[in-house]
Amino acid sequence: MPKIFLIIPHNSPSGGTKVANQVVNLFREKNFASFLVIASAEPKRADFMKKPASVIGLAEFKNTCAAEDIVITFWQQQDIFAAIKNCPAKRKIFWQHGIIIPRYADFNGERYFQSGVFTDFWNVSAACASYIKERYALPEVKIVHPFFDDDTLLEYFAKKEQYQREGILILRRRGQEAIPDIISLFPEQKITILPKTFSDSELYEQLIRNKFFISTDNGIGGKLLIKNKSHRWLKTVKRMARNIFKTEKAGQLRWVKPRKNLLGFPVTAAEAAWLGATVIGFAMGGGLEWMSKDNMYLSADENIDSLLEKIKEALSAAPEELAAKTKLASASVQRFSRENTWKQLAENLKLR
Repeated sequence: MPKIFLIIPHNSPSGGTKVANQVVNLFREKNFASFLVIASAEPKRADFMKKPASVIGLAEFKNTCAAEDIVITFWQQQDIFAAIKNCPAKRKIFWQHGIIIPRYADFNGERYFQSGVFTDFWNVSAACASYIKERYALPEVKIVHPFFDDDTLLEYFAKKEQYQREGILILRRRGQEAIPDIISLFPEQKITILPKTFSDSELYEQLIRNKFFISTDNGIGGKLLIKNKSHRWLKTVKRMARNIFKTEKAGQLRWVKPRKNLLGFPVTAAEAAWLGATVIGFAMGGGLEWMSKDNMYLSADENIDSLLEKIKEALSAAPEELAAKTKLASASVQRFSRENTWKQLAENLKLR
């Protein structure tokens, strides 16, 4: 029976980190020896999760991996690439979470697709898989979705009807430049803003207490125009900063982002739908795996005017309309379950 290694650069809070931990635990639940490999010098467990996976470092991976094993990675760092290239495993998978590729001194970037090292390419959404397949002339890019019904989410799912929901939840992560406009235009609303770093329990607690979740995620490197005139000074400062630092320096991070509105899978929006919050915001391509105008208030990607209009529409909607959308959204995301993900993993890896 093969061992499965999933290699990521760090174990800090992020959607990708959460997926990596969940998948390693899923393989273990199915009685496969599976290891989360952390490329950083000091591998640490994902303490922001209630049930993090056990971790090993690259050195232990190199000493443990065998020809019959399977290696999976999300990321294009050179040390990860070198470890995978030089390991004896015959099955090597690049499971991309979107289309955005870092171009950096320590990254292999687009060369991942032409290296001949990887035997399989996966993605988390059909929109992104289709684009990557065409752009890099790959014979096949398979779909493996993330899943959401881990033990922690199910714990909150069981008690989501206990609260009289009120207010709006927003994350201070990607797309946070929209927050000042939202606060300014809807001053009468109770708005909770989670900081950039939070545990999954903290997030789920807020999702079962708030009535709405606004998904501002506009992808890595995406920009939302500041609509409110009172924030024009912020645009000026940002423009000055870009001019000062526009000269490319060695090691400066750059992104290959050929399609502006393609994001792998907006994880928190799906978690919000699972837990009964009404979702407002961007689909960014990958969200269309479940998002539609029927089950959420879907705004035009990266368009802050559209986002603000959809917030206004949601806040003024009749209770019956909100209930119908929320019920449909909850039904739409139920298929992103651990058993569905396991079926995709088992079929693609030919596991029994």
